[in-house]
Amino acid sequence: MEKEVWMQVVAYNVIRALMCGAAKVHRVEVDRHSFKGAVDTLRPWTPLLAPALFVTCVARRELLRVIAADLVPLRSDRSEPRARKRRPKGYQLLTKPRRLMLVSLSRNLK
Repeated sequence: MEKEVWMQVVAYNVIRALMCGAAKVHRVEVDRHSFKGAVDTLRPWTPLLAPALFVTCVARRELLRVIAADLVPLRSDRSEPRARKRRPKGYQLLTKPRRLMLVSLSRNLK
């Protein structure tokens, strides 16, 4: 279990490092990259990720180019205020054990 968590941490950091590398090479802001987009781009490249093949600059440059091309659009005027949504339910609160709750006419009217 602990090894799995550490492997996820390593994978996350590798993907973030690739995103930072793509941003640096192609002069794009790091914030414009989508983590999900980078993961989706990376999946078809898994056969090339063997160290002997990935060290070649051609594969690495092409991967960074593809990651850098997939940008999140700028949404500067977007505003999403935080709010809790509590929708009223049409039932009473369960204040007694179920076997003691009696069905009444007012139970479904609230």
